[in-house]
Amino acid sequence: MKERLFKLYYRLRYFRSIRTAKKMENKLMGAVAKKDMDREVERIILKYRIRQHMEKYLGVKADSDFIPVKGKSRERCRHQVEGKFGKRMAELGIILKPNLMLCNIP
Repeated sequence: MKERLFKLYYRLRYFRSIRTAKKMENKLMGAVAKKDMDREVERIILKYRIRQHMEKYLGVKADSDFIPVKGKSRERCRHQVEGKFGKRMAELGIILKPNLMLCNIP
């Protein structure tokens, strides 16, 4: 009984500060989620641009995560992609595997 009265007194006494803290926490969590979502959207856009560039470079459609290699060596394609998009890939945590598959680094 005494504990309940103490909890009630505490809630009444600090109601405004508790409410303000919860509002701030919700805003911060929303901002973190939005930042992560923006990063994910940028990753998707960059992957699309890489595939689009390789379509022009190779002259082949690339609908999957793999960049198809026809007529050009894998190493040459890899250097082409890393030379043009390397900095942005490092910022967003995207790597290009030896089999020319684009992957995210968690």
